[in-house]
Parts: sequence; structure tokens; C-alpha cells
Amino acid sequence: MVEKKRILVGIDGSEDAIRAAKMAVKVARVLNATLTLAMIENPEDYALTVERESLLRAKEELMQNVLETAKNELAEEDVEIDTMIGLGNPALKLAEIARNGYDMVVVSRKGLGATKSLFMGSVSVRLAQHSVVPVLVVP
Repeated sequence: MVEKKRILVGIDGSEDAIRAAKMAVKVARVLNATLTLAMIENPEDYALTVERESLLRAKEELMQNVLETAKNELAEEDVEIDTMIGLGNPALKLAEIARNGYDMVVVSRKGLGATKSLFMGSVSVRLAQHSVVPVLVVP
């Protein structure tokens, strides 16, 4: 039996990320692959706050809600979908996760972090630089 392919999809809650996920579904159908929707939050955004732990817990709950909404939007597509959340630099964390058995990563060209990317570089560019698996960047 042929082992199923696995595709990792970066989600940030933006419409662009949903569009990328829909493209990933099309690819998954062709490859007979499963999808993992992953949302990664950078904990450094909360490093100096007094209520860091409670903010991270609240953010974790929000992340789960965003992923469930995305999963529900894609549910009719007849592709197996699971979700995961994580903490870290989104590009580097997605590249790290992809090393563990994924065949491809799909992300949108832009997402919610447009202002930050002007200074730090976009997630899609950094991911493409660090990934050991193919990266599909959806415009």
C-alpha cells in the first residue's frame, strides 16, 4: 500500500490563508494527501507583558477557534484534515514541523502580519529559505 502524502498548511486567520488552504485541498485531492492546518503564534509578541501566561492561554483558545473555523469551511471537500497550534517564529516553526514527515507546505503570500513583514521579511519568504520540502506560496 502506498503511504499517504501529507501537506502542512500555514493558517493565520486571514482570507489569504483560507484561499491557500483551498488550493492545498485541490493539491491534496490530486496527491491523495491529508492536510494539517497549523497556526503558529510568536510568543515574543507578549514577552514584556505582566499577564503573559494568561494572554498566551487566551491566544491559544483563539487559535483553536480560528483553526476549527477554517477546518469547517473546508470540511465539504472530502479531504482528511487535522489541526495543530504552536509557538515560535511562524516560518521557522513551519519549516521544523515540515521536516517530520510532511511532503509539502502551503502558505499564502501575505497574511495578517503585513506591517511586521516590512521590517522582518514575510513568513512565506523565510519559510521558502528554510524548508527542506517544497513550499507552495499562493498569491
